[in-house]
Amino acid sequence: MSLQVPRSLNPETLSSIGPSSVYPPCPLCLCGWPLLCALGHPPCPPPAPFSTRPPPGPPIPVKVAVIGLEGADPSLVFDELADAMPNLAELAEDGVSGPLASTHPPEPIPAWTSFLTGQNPGELGLTGETNRDWTITRQGRQAPYGEGARVGSLALDEATVWERAGEAGCDLALVGLPHTFPVEPVDGTVVAGSPAPGPDAAVTHPPELGEELALGEAFFTEPPAEADRQSKLDRARAALAQRFDVAEHLAERSWDLFAMVARSPRLVQETAWSTHDTEHALHEDDTGDAVRAHHRRLDERIGDLVETLPDDTAIVVASVQGAQACQGTVQLNAWLRREGYLSLADEPEAPTAFDAERVDWANTQAWAAGGAAGHIHLNVAGREPQGTVPPLDYEALRDELQAELAAIDAGDGHLAAQAIAPGEVHEGARVDEGPDLFVYVEELAYRCEASLGHETVLTDPARGRHEATASSEGLIVVSDPGDRFSGTVDDMQATDGAATLLDLLGLDVPEKLEGRVLQPDGSLPG
Repeated sequence: MSLQVPRSLNPETLSSIGPSSVYPPCPLCLCGWPLLCALGHPPCPPPAPFSTRPPPGPPIPVKVAVIGLEGADPSLVFDELADAMPNLAELAEDGVSGPLASTHPPEPIPAWTSFLTGQNPGELGLTGETNRDWTITRQGRQAPYGEGARVGSLALDEATVWERAGEAGCDLALVGLPHTFPVEPVDGTVVAGSPAPGPDAAVTHPPELGEELALGEAFFTEPPAEADRQSKLDRARAALAQRFDVAEHLAERSWDLFAMVARSPRLVQETAWSTHDTEHALHEDDTGDAVRAHHRRLDERIGDLVETLPDDTAIVVASVQGAQACQGTVQLNAWLRREGYLSLADEPEAPTAFDAERVDWANTQAWAAGGAAGHIHLNVAGREPQGTVPPLDYEALRDELQAELAAIDAGDGHLAAQAIAPGEVHEGARVDEGPDLFVYVEELAYRCEASLGHETVLTDPARGRHEATASSEGLIVVSDPGDRFSGTVDDMQATDGAATLLDLLGLDVPEKLEGRVLQPDGSLPG
């Protein structure tokens, strides 16, 4: 007796249904199909009607929109300024939200790069806005003195989330993201972020998109450090408007992954933190709260952008670093010089930016670059062009500096500092391409500078310039159209960003990614 399967129930269809998922198997031969048993055994009780549809499961959004807010601090956004940000509060209420731990150091380039690649800075070889230009010589790996070139797309060896999405067939819309300049062709649209020099350069894909958008200078560049406070606030407002204008315009096109970064929150906080913080040394009662005003405008633009997004969009709002009041600036090169580690051949008449030509390298063991954290480099023989530190003495000198930096004599007291070797907080093939020590002063409440010519190690914060500095905790909000996400985010790291975004897109997460996938209840595995 042969089994005749109706054409509407071909073997492929039956296999996709699965016998045991519809009714119990034939009790005699266990063939799984009691009504169609080839041996003619009596049928089991009537089964449920056939259905070729899979059982219902959680919906997977077909689109993901990422709104990056550089420097947005969780204590401000979720607490102090929550009443000024109802749109973001609604997204948080509808999904999951909470803090996001930044990288070491918590600076924009390493933090955003880790978020968008799923790799830590030791694997990426990126620890700041600039990157030393390492080359291979007869003596080994060497790099010139100084901070090197600003980091762009050519400095990145690891695939970004948008590159992985593009390879999987997703259309893209990218606005102001790091590592998008020089611009590379994609299926979709790109308006480059840092280090794009301005609208006159090739900053868009397709190229004609620039003329269509009428991009302005504020989209790309920040005002000079010496500009007055009001000029900086005006530029921040223009930057906010231009980035969100472009974002809304491109969001109306067809895409699967949309991502933007707005830098204006960080710029406003660095410029005018004292207008919000009544405990700040520079606070004046008769000034308006510029930080609150900017966050209110920011929230309005977030609301406008969300309104333009398709209904089947998962929305991710992220900040990869927070903000806090800057208590002052530690002049690390002044400290290194005072302690005998740095010598100058040409003494500047006034404080000036670090210039390698002014340094007496034959009598220098270490020099520093600045940022939210200090970056100390040792002048190692064979590694630096005029290195003086024998490789065998490297660890001893590094340990000595770590011990001495634990309590920096600032003239009128000591500041607690951590000098951290990159290998203590990073791992990966490029961990030794960064500085030899990161310096965190008073948990980053004091920023570090690399200037030469300062007579004192500690300088006070200046109005309109570095009134705030970075903190090590940003924020994350995830809201999806299926209402799967609800609760508080627990223990999310910057490196978890890429895996979470790929998972939201319904794409496989490569095993090599360090990051974990954020779960709908806000937890992370492991």
